[in-house]
Amino acid sequence: MAYQGISDCWPDQHNQQMNYLLLDKTLYQSGLLKQYMRELGFSDQAINTELKQFSDAKNSSISLPEWLSTADEAKQQLWLGCDAGRCLSMVVLTGITDLPALSALQTLQGVAWVDQVDQLSSLFARYRVRVSMLLIAAYLLVFTGLGLKFGWRNALKITSIPVVAALVSLAMMGWFDQLFSLFNLFALLLVLGIGVDDAIFFFMADSSAASSNDAVHDRRASTSLAVTLSALTTLLAFGLLAVSSTEIVHAFGFTVATGILTALALSPLVGHRARDPEVIK
Repeated sequence: MAYQGISDCWPDQHNQQMNYLLLDKTLYQSGLLKQYMRELGFSDQAINTELKQFSDAKNSSISLPEWLSTADEAKQQLWLGCDAGRCLSMVVLTGITDLPALSALQTLQGVAWVDQVDQLSSLFARYRVRVSMLLIAAYLLVFTGLGLKFGWRNALKITSIPVVAALVSLAMMGWFDQLFSLFNLFALLLVLGIGVDDAIFFFMADSSAASSNDAVHDRRASTSLAVTLSALTTLLAFGLLAVSSTEIVHAFGFTVATGILTALALSPLVGHRARDPEVIK
């Protein structure tokens, strides 16, 4: 395990003076720096200027605000500032192999252990639960609307298409060991909308009780062509994301592709809608 902190980049005043004395002894007093600069082609004036600047900096040091003003953004973020007589900085840990053991850091005085990965995972887990509830509410809302419009039996037939499509998508994700995340739930919302549309189109193709069999067959043929073309264009827009090398994007595209293909295959099975006895008579 490795770490990165302010002390790696900015030494305190004592260490700066120790570093100065070490440089003075090994490079300046020994004459190595002067010799090296002559070999590089520096003039005597440039060499004397360098020696004078180093001599003038003997009792000087770089304060933390001065160093922060010249440091890059990643190193500036390590310093959290001072408040109420306390100064705080951040130490970034890398190469962690035993994460539970680091929880003992919380028992140290003045140390706060922050696991950003765990916080983000918890945040997305909460969002996943909320979107799951939203997805269930969307299915119930669609079923209710269809029931009020076409009757509860017909609404059950129509809603069964996106429900089965979503279940097949989830089953295929498990079968192929795919990533399941918040984005898969958004993909299932898309599957819901497209699956309901496909089922309604085929359901409405048999909307007229007085139509002949040939007319119904023609409407179903044109509906099949329209729904198939719509599914293909949707697959081109979203399904191709399944070939992405980014795991989240791939999972989204895989969910949409399997859901749309399932809805396309099952929607013709909606068949004739239930009719009232008075209409048949």
